[in-house]
Amino acid sequence: MMGREMAMDLLGKLRTALARLVRALPWLGLGAALLVVQCARPGVFESVDFVRFHVLNQEYLWGAVRSGRLPLWNPHVALGRPFLADPESAFFYPPYWLHLVLSPRAAVAILLAAHSALGLWGTGRLARALGIRSHAALVPGLLFFASGTVVELVAAGQILYYAGICYLPLALLASLRLQQSPSLRRVAGLGAILALQILASHPQMFWITCVASAVLVIAVGLERPWLGSLRALVRVLLGQMTAIALALTVAAIQLLPFLELIEQGNRQARTIDFASGWSLPAYALASLAYPIPVANWSDNLYGGSLLALAGLGGLVCVRGRTSRAPAVLALLGVTVALGTATPIFGLAFHTLPGLAFFRIPGRMALVTLLALALAAGMLLDRMDLRSHTSRVVAILGTLLVGAAALDPMGRDAVPAWLRALALGATAALLVVWTDGRLAGRRSRVAVALLAVLTLAELGQGARVAKSVVAAPPEYPVEEQARAALARAALLAPDAAPPRVSIPFPMARENAGMHHGWSTFSGYVGLWLERTWSYVHMAVGLEVPTRSVAFPASNVYQGAFPYDGVSLVLGIDPSGRGGLRPISDPRVYIAQAALVVPHWRDAIVAMRQGHDYHRVALVERALPELPAVIGDGGAGQAHIVHFAPERIEIAANTPAPGLLVLAESYYPGWTATVDGNPAPCVPANGWMRAVPLPPGRTSVVLTFKSTRLAQGAVISTLALVLLALLAFAGPRFVAAATGLGSGSRHDLP
Repeated sequence: MMGREMAMDLLGKLRTALARLVRALPWLGLGAALLVVQCARPGVFESVDFVRFHVLNQEYLWGAVRSGRLPLWNPHVALGRPFLADPESAFFYPPYWLHLVLSPRAAVAILLAAHSALGLWGTGRLARALGIRSHAALVPGLLFFASGTVVELVAAGQILYYAGICYLPLALLASLRLQQSPSLRRVAGLGAILALQILASHPQMFWITCVASAVLVIAVGLERPWLGSLRALVRVLLGQMTAIALALTVAAIQLLPFLELIEQGNRQARTIDFASGWSLPAYALASLAYPIPVANWSDNLYGGSLLALAGLGGLVCVRGRTSRAPAVLALLGVTVALGTATPIFGLAFHTLPGLAFFRIPGRMALVTLLALALAAGMLLDRMDLRSHTSRVVAILGTLLVGAAALDPMGRDAVPAWLRALALGATAALLVVWTDGRLAGRRSRVAVALLAVLTLAELGQGARVAKSVVAAPPEYPVEEQARAALARAALLAPDAAPPRVSIPFPMARENAGMHHGWSTFSGYVGLWLERTWSYVHMAVGLEVPTRSVAFPASNVYQGAFPYDGVSLVLGIDPSGRGGLRPISDPRVYIAQAALVVPHWRDAIVAMRQGHDYHRVALVERALPELPAVIGDGGAGQAHIVHFAPERIEIAANTPAPGLLVLAESYYPGWTATVDGNPAPCVPANGWMRAVPLPPGRTSVVLTFKSTRLAQGAVISTLALVLLALLAFAGPRFVAAATGLGSGSRHDLP
């Protein structure tokens, strides 16, 4: 009898597992199709950011970890900068540890598949929470993740940003569940989701998610009687703020070093002009009707006729408490995305924390696209709509057909007649469907035609999106430069990485991370302000304050545009150049030190011809050093051993001097002279310097992140608190998302 009961119990579990698998098949199918689109050539592996940025980051990071070194510093890019402090290293997000055992391509493919599944599932659950029934709940995920913005984002290689997008629907869902039934466990669930998003992605996505979540619960929560709903809303918003604080503390191990990088970084311009950078241009709104080949992924809103017609129709026609959510989210996204084109942006600039720093506007269109996708699902789900729905959809269809047929933009991508045909056919099907004139088999035929038409349009949109962001197939000078440096014996393991000047696209800006050289250029999200300013000011250029990821192309003024960065190999924009047998020294001893009011004054003086090799320019008085050169001879110094976080230098000076190393100054670099602590100070605007006594000395420079240990302690304590709040173990996930909770999927 007991054996029979065990067998029946096992059979029941198998049936349950099979039923769950069957229910998951649509999500798995969509996820597999999405992965094929993302990886099909030209796909993510040929993308700009994968080739120029992501693969180099991962090779450097996991190569260092395999060798037993924690890569705190990167000496190969932008004259040297912190590495783990940059959130785009994503070291503290456990799923990315796949790179430790897999090739970058294999790891990225698995991560894309996993995050796509998470995003599609989360969007489906969010749709259900907003009252969209099972089959129609597939529509929002398909339309959102196959939209031009998301497809082009992945095609551009923005892998980390994509991971953050995949957490957006899940965070919105957790916020709705928190509103439905506030509890500490649901606060912990939302906090865990947000913490994972912070660690996985760009901080912009966390900001977008927090703002969208707050607006969502306000849109759904406000109802009559106003006073009672306002009290409940305040309680939910306090819960959200607690979850955000919990997420920030869990991610402190990443955020605290990053905050220090921000303090030293080149995004210091807190102006409305900077904040509105990369706003959504007017033509981007037209891309709702047809795909437009644009290089900036956030300007491509195309998601097919179904997204445009059913989404806009759903925003206008669907009524109810939860139907307000897509409308308010769509308004939020487009208002911020348009930047200073709307007067509300100025108010948001002064009231929303973070907006002045992130230069985020255009990317808020993601929220609008998600809202349109949800509204489309609502329209398709609710067959008992008012009679004016058909007229509204017909009017929208007519307007979009006219725009698609007459506007010359995008004609190279899709012929005007084809755009008009697709929009017109979709409008006709929607009009008939929403008016309830189809039933039975004819209804299924209409649905099938709509699905085929939508998939064909999304495929065409994906082709257009991917066509404008593929990386060049090769960078011809990289291997030649590496071979030349190797022949000159400049790539020795213990030597400083030789510094080169090779313009893009002859070589990738960050190629030194792979080939072993160093450069004054770089492709990074956040430069050190000192080196950023030097790279431009030293060649007589104005320091850019809006485009801050890589230097202006005209910094390459000849093969060797700088005298202070120890260039040993240079190529000018025409392709001429080669090795330079004698370059300015990487390390030297200045005989005197002159105090300047500000480090920018030092760069100006260097530009004007000041002999900074003999008289260093410092920012505070060094009593042991004279301001003018004395009678003693010049000292000598050379690098004995160079590693990213530890540099050993042998020096010999007849009088007190200042050891200057042409590497970026940054807090966390400390020095010892003959084993005794010594100050490590900035010199010549951006370099490191150590005061030396007379005689032979051994100097060791060491880098340790000043805030990494603090962040690790805070993150550990926060994880313990998170576990205590979610003491029920796996059930806290159910509480956060409603999965398996036994509660209704739609809000009352």
